[in-house]
Amino acid sequence: MYGKLIETEDCFWEGVFDNSSKKTLITGWVLTGRVAFFLVIWLNLNLWCTALRNNLKYQNLAAFTTIMSIRRGYNYIFYFLRYMEYDWYFDIHNCSTYGFLDTFLGVYEVESLTHVCIERYVVAKYIANGWPVKKWHYVLYQGLCLFFSLLYSLSPSFGIGSYVKDFSCLTCTYNMILPDTWEKYVVLTIFLLRSVKPLFFMMIMRFWTQQMEGKYDEKNVPWKEVRFAHIVDVITTASIMCWMPITVIRGLVIIAANFLQMELNLEPFASYIRWAIWIEWFTPAVITLTLLYVDHLLRAKMFGVDKKEEDVVKVYEKES
Repeated sequence: MYGKLIETEDCFWEGVFDNSSKKTLITGWVLTGRVAFFLVIWLNLNLWCTALRNNLKYQNLAAFTTIMSIRRGYNYIFYFLRYMEYDWYFDIHNCSTYGFLDTFLGVYEVESLTHVCIERYVVAKYIANGWPVKKWHYVLYQGLCLFFSLLYSLSPSFGIGSYVKDFSCLTCTYNMILPDTWEKYVVLTIFLLRSVKPLFFMMIMRFWTQQMEGKYDEKNVPWKEVRFAHIVDVITTASIMCWMPITVIRGLVIIAANFLQMELNLEPFASYIRWAIWIEWFTPAVITLTLLYVDHLLRAKMFGVDKKEEDVVKVYEKES
C-alpha cells in the first residue's frame, strides 16, 4: 500500500478502479490505516504495560489486538525499505512475499479472536464444573493460531493456489480466478476454513458459554468472568461486522467466477469494494473504541485512572 509498487504479472482486476477512484481508495486506505494503527497501539500499550498484562484473559485479548497492529504497521516498514538497498537479499515487493505476509497476519487476526471466544467457553465450563482453570490452555491457543495461519497461508508454496494482485491492484491476496481442476475445490475449502469456520466457532462458542453460565452457582457467581464474556461478545460482533463486507465480496467472486462461469465486471461495484476495504482496514479502531465503551476497567487504564477490577465488578454486578 505504501512505497514501491508491487512488481508482478498484470493485474486481472485492472479497470475496476479508474485513476480518480484509485486515488480516493488510497487516500481513504492510508487514513483508515493510520487512525486504526495509532489507536490500537494506544490500546496495546495499556494491555501490555499495565497490571492487565498479568490477567490471563486480557493476555489472550492482547494477542488479538497486537496482531491487528502488526498487520497495519508492517506497511510502514515496506514504505521505508524502498529507500534501502535490500534487493540483494530478497524482494519484499513481489506478490509471493507480500501476499504471504498479509494472508498470514489476516488469518492470525481472525483465529486470535476465535480463540478468545473458545477461551471464554473453556473457562465457563471449568467454573461450572468446579474444575481449576489450566494456564497451559493459553499457550495452546496461540499455538493453534500459529498453526492455522501457516497452514492456510503456505499452501501456494506447495502448488495449491497462488498470490496475485487484489481488487485494488496495489496489494496481493489468493488468486480468486482458478483453473478448472481439482485445485479450485481445494482453494474454496481453504477459503471456507479461513472465513466461514471461524464465524461458526465464534457463534457456537458464545452460545455454549451462555449455556455454561446458566449452570453457575447463584450464590457464588464469578462476575469477573461473566463481565468479560459480555465484553468478548460485543467485540466479536463488532469485528464480524467489519470483516463481513469484503469477505462476502470475495466469496461471491470465487463462486461466480469458478463455479457459475459468470463474466465478471466489477466496475459498477467499485464503490462497494472501496468501502469494504476501508471498513476492514479500520477494524482495529472500531475494536479500540468498542472496548473503551464496554470495558470500564480498560477505559480507566487507558485514561490513567487508578481502578481495580474488583471495583468495576461491583458496579457490573449491581447492573446485571
